[in-house]
Amino acid sequence: YLLLIAATVATSGLFTAGLVRRFTYRQSLETLSESARLMQALITERPAEDLDALCKRLGTAAVRFTVIRADGTVLADSESDPAGMENHMDRPEFLAARQGRTGTADRWSASLDRRMLYVALPAFRRGEQTLVVRAAMPAKNLRSELGRLYGRIALAAAVLLAAAAVLALLVERRLSEPLAALQQAAA
Repeated sequence: YLLLIAATVATSGLFTAGLVRRFTYRQSLETLSESARLMQALITERPAEDLDALCKRLGTAAVRFTVIRADGTVLADSESDPAGMENHMDRPEFLAARQGRTGTADRWSASLDRRMLYVALPAFRRGEQTLVVRAAMPAKNLRSELGRLYGRIALAAAVLLAAAAVLALLVERRLSEPLAALQQAAA
């Protein structure tokens, strides 16, 4: 019974961990989308030369902002000098945003040399889509949050398994005592 309970708890834990991972990933993308929408609204009337200062002012350790022209040239970035950044024409999130859709990607950043989670949105100036706004967060932030949640799931599974073991031991004793007494009486 204890092995059956352990298998059930392990299966439930793995299933729960998968649900938590998908939920946390979706929440991270939603947070990045909200940040990108905010930046999208802020840049519509600003001159191009003010965009880098705006990105640097609003960017944090948790969220990186990038503004990219339709030709892939980086105009502004909260963490790097846009002049030294390579053309972003081949980035999947940029290509989707350039086509008018929300672009997402979980990939390695060449300019920051680390894995990042990206959301890119088209930005309209004077009624025309001329820019792409991108918000990003380090993937390690997502991994560390998932690590904490996985730890809680493992702790809950261990407590459940320990409680099941104690319960199984009590039930086993309760069932075996009358059998032992019957065996002794028969002997």
